[in-house]
Amino acid sequence: MFAAATVLIVAGGFLLHHFEPNETSWYPKCPLHEMTGLHCPGCGTTRAVWAILHGDVTTAIRMNPLVVLGSPVVLGLIWRERRRGRTGQRTTATLSWTILVVLIGYFIARNVPSPTRSWFAPPSPTTSVKDAPEEN
Repeated sequence: MFAAATVLIVAGGFLLHHFEPNETSWYPKCPLHEMTGLHCPGCGTTRAVWAILHGDVTTAIRMNPLVVLGSPVVLGLIWRERRRGRTGQRTTATLSWTILVVLIGYFIARNVPSPTRSWFAPPSPTTSVKDAPEEN
């Protein structure tokens, strides 16, 4: 299982490193955004990972700040919970509920006051990640 996940991550990283998401049409589009125009918590993640793989953390944070800044925290907490479970210590559902509440709050924040004017909404996908304008 771990080996398969590693192969998928390396292959995905290779593809993302060599093919910019906005210039390549075969990357999957967000179904929620395509149908409603709303930004889900994952919108902009592909472009954020592309930017990270090219060393542009600022652009990655503009594309999806929750994924870029929150992923290391969540992965660390998941690791801690799994370690606690293996050592026989009590685990709780607090982490799962916290992640759910954060995702719902982030979904709301990305779409208020509108999907195109929120501070958390990613720039338009029609703009190249390399050419995305700086926002003040």
